[in-house]
Amino acid sequence: MAQYIKNFSFLLFFCTFLFEALAQPSNNNCTSATTINLVAEVQTCTNGQTNVNATADAPYMSLISCSGNGGNQSNPAKDVWYKFVAADSSSLLDVSISGGTLSNIHIALWEGTKCPSLKGRGCVTASGGSLNTTFFGISPDSTYYLQVSGASSTEEGTFNVCLKSYQTTTYCIDLQHISVNPPTIYGAY
Repeated sequence: MAQYIKNFSFLLFFCTFLFEALAQPSNNNCTSATTINLVAEVQTCTNGQTNVNATADAPYMSLISCSGNGGNQSNPAKDVWYKFVAADSSSLLDVSISGGTLSNIHIALWEGTKCPSLKGRGCVTASGGSLNTTFFGISPDSTYYLQVSGASSTEEGTFNVCLKSYQTTTYCIDLQHISVNPPTIYGAY
């Protein structure tokens, strides 16, 4: 009987360890993306994130011709997802991924409300454990998804995600009548 209890205890410990070791992040799929609540002009950070034990969605969504280090987004990769609504009057989105063990970072920005029918808005690749980029042409009050992965189907690690949605300040000069004194000679001084 003692041997039975010993074997049962070992099996229970092994199964618990295996379950914990293979647990996937809660935002492993596009449909279970972690919601980030953005406020206009305020940087919002979600720390302690991971793609450890993440799996690729099926079908896998990826973009090509990324900025940053260039190339294409990894396909497939161990990716995790974040969902947010762009703040009122926003047209720019700053994205910062850093502070962890994920060395080569690939991100993609998607727009829409239903996975996997999202519209790709751009992608960025980076190395050295940090990525900082700005996406232009963000539509206020629209739903976006941010896909974060490593540079291969095996690369995984931890990281922090920071987002800031804001409006650009652009000043335009309207056609104005300008009086110049003294007058120019043949259009020049």
